[in-house]
Amino acid sequence: TLLEKRALCVEDIRRWEHASAPLFAETCKTDNSSIQDFLLSTVLKIHAAMSIVLLGLAFYPTELAADRFLPEFRTVVDLSYSIQHLLIPASTSPSMPIFRFDIGILPAISQVGLLCRDKEIRGKAIDLLLGNPGYREAIWESIVVGKICEFARTIEEVWCDGRGFVPGNRRATLTSVEFYGRWGRAEFAQRLGPSKGGVMMRVKCFTW
Repeated sequence: TLLEKRALCVEDIRRWEHASAPLFAETCKTDNSSIQDFLLSTVLKIHAAMSIVLLGLAFYPTELAADRFLPEFRTVVDLSYSIQHLLIPASTSPSMPIFRFDIGILPAISQVGLLCRDKEIRGKAIDLLLGNPGYREAIWESIVVGKICEFARTIEEVWCDGRGFVPGNRRATLTSVEFYGRWGRAEFAQRLGPSKGGVMMRVKCFTW
């Protein structure tokens, strides 16, 4: 079945993580490896962690399913912070942007910003996106996905409990995005809670 195949894929990734751990540990030793080796190995680990999340969420319609992946979300954010200075020069800004053809960290960080409801981890992801407004990877632009994730957090965290937990019946799902030049529009479907049922469409228009 598809669920069985998904489980096998996740297990393959975890085995790969375990088998490659000694090699990756070597790249963290600056006297034994180059900066490029460290950068590439870290990006691989970020992609592996996010692949586990996305595979794990496949076929699960409930937003609460994402709460099982806090370790992977934390891994993505912590590793992204460890290499941002290698990917993003300090001089980067909207007026002096940097563009990379290859996918690095932006897709993974944006997924953390949208799917992770841990206040600390999500906040770090959004801060990383908004803090590098001139950085782009392929079709991904840091400031744009940062604004989208920030809006998702804003409309959800109104309903946080004392522990910072967002109830499943108040979570929002991104349904569409549009861009025209430097104008953007993001639309979310947000559940109305257990008493009312249904969803409300929440729209954010922004410029950058």
